[in-house]
Amino acid sequence: MPDFSQIVVISPRYFTRNGIAQQLEESGFNVTTIDKIEKLKSDIRLAGQKTLAIVEVADLGMDSTKIIRECWNRNDVRFFFLVDENNCSDLLRMKFEGTLAVISHNIEIHNFNLLIQIIQAGYLILPQLEAQSAIANETNVERKELDPMLNAAKERVHLLSAREREVVSLLGRGHGNKKLGSMLEISDTTVRLHIRSIMRKLGVENRTQVALMSALYESAAE
Repeated sequence: MPDFSQIVVISPRYFTRNGIAQQLEESGFNVTTIDKIEKLKSDIRLAGQKTLAIVEVADLGMDSTKIIRECWNRNDVRFFFLVDENNCSDLLRMKFEGTLAVISHNIEIHNFNLLIQIIQAGYLILPQLEAQSAIANETNVERKELDPMLNAAKERVHLLSAREREVVSLLGRGHGNKKLGSMLEISDTTVRLHIRSIMRKLGVENRTQVALMSALYESAAE
């Protein structure tokens, strides 16, 4: 089950918030959608909940900034920001506590499922090294050293069979076992066996780390 008891998707754009919500609901998340950041305080029950707010940032005015800080300080709400080039640097300079992700709002919606899995595994998703240093000191999320693990796994990609490489590629797109089995025309049991084999060969601990390996496999296969 997801670690977050609820996910709130906040965007003024109907198709954006409902598209994200539909995908996450299919993966078992409890999702609510609202169109304004102000409604995070007025319409959503935050007390006693472990909440992730996915916020499409249009304009970071004083009121929005105050609400974000209050939700973190009073209710430990964590934030996943969707930004564009114009407001990314402004957002990072504000050093919001509880920030788990800052990404382009143009990301394809089918990737959100994977991004939530990565966050739940304890990683921060940030656009650049400067962002890491700006936010890392303000958040109590456990930081993990990615490079050694990724580099070690890259050296083992050649150990995977052709079918296992297909599985890795599809996991990297955020597909669950049932969907993956349907796409490859194999059973759920066979999918699980492939994933266990992949984890053993790559030396990783879970399927989220396997998904992270997907980018490495793609670059190694070129």
